[in-house]
Amino acid sequence: MNLSEKAAYLKGLFEGMKYDPESKEGKLFAGIIDLLDDMALSVLDLEDEQANLNDYVEDIDDDLGVLEEDYYGDEYCCGDCDICDEDCEFRDENEDDEDEKND
Repeated sequence: MNLSEKAAYLKGLFEGMKYDPESKEGKLFAGIIDLLDDMALSVLDLEDEQANLNDYVEDIDDDLGVLEEDYYGDEYCCGDCDICDEDCEFRDENEDDEDEKND
């Protein structure tokens, strides 16, 4: 159940309790439920926008990877020598740097 469905459920509970919408308690509960409904819609909009931004960033990352490969070719190390082959020239430099840090 998502936030909008939960807010709708609470609204249904409120209506089923038959509070007088003109009483103090009825106005309070109605206001809280309206607020929750608005907040749920805002959160859903933010989640959609975040998903769109994640897709966009992934596309940019893919494009950058292609550009790096075109520009650097085989001379570029991905930074993860477990992916590189055993003869990665950057592996030796990275291991030496790590050994110096550990000493």
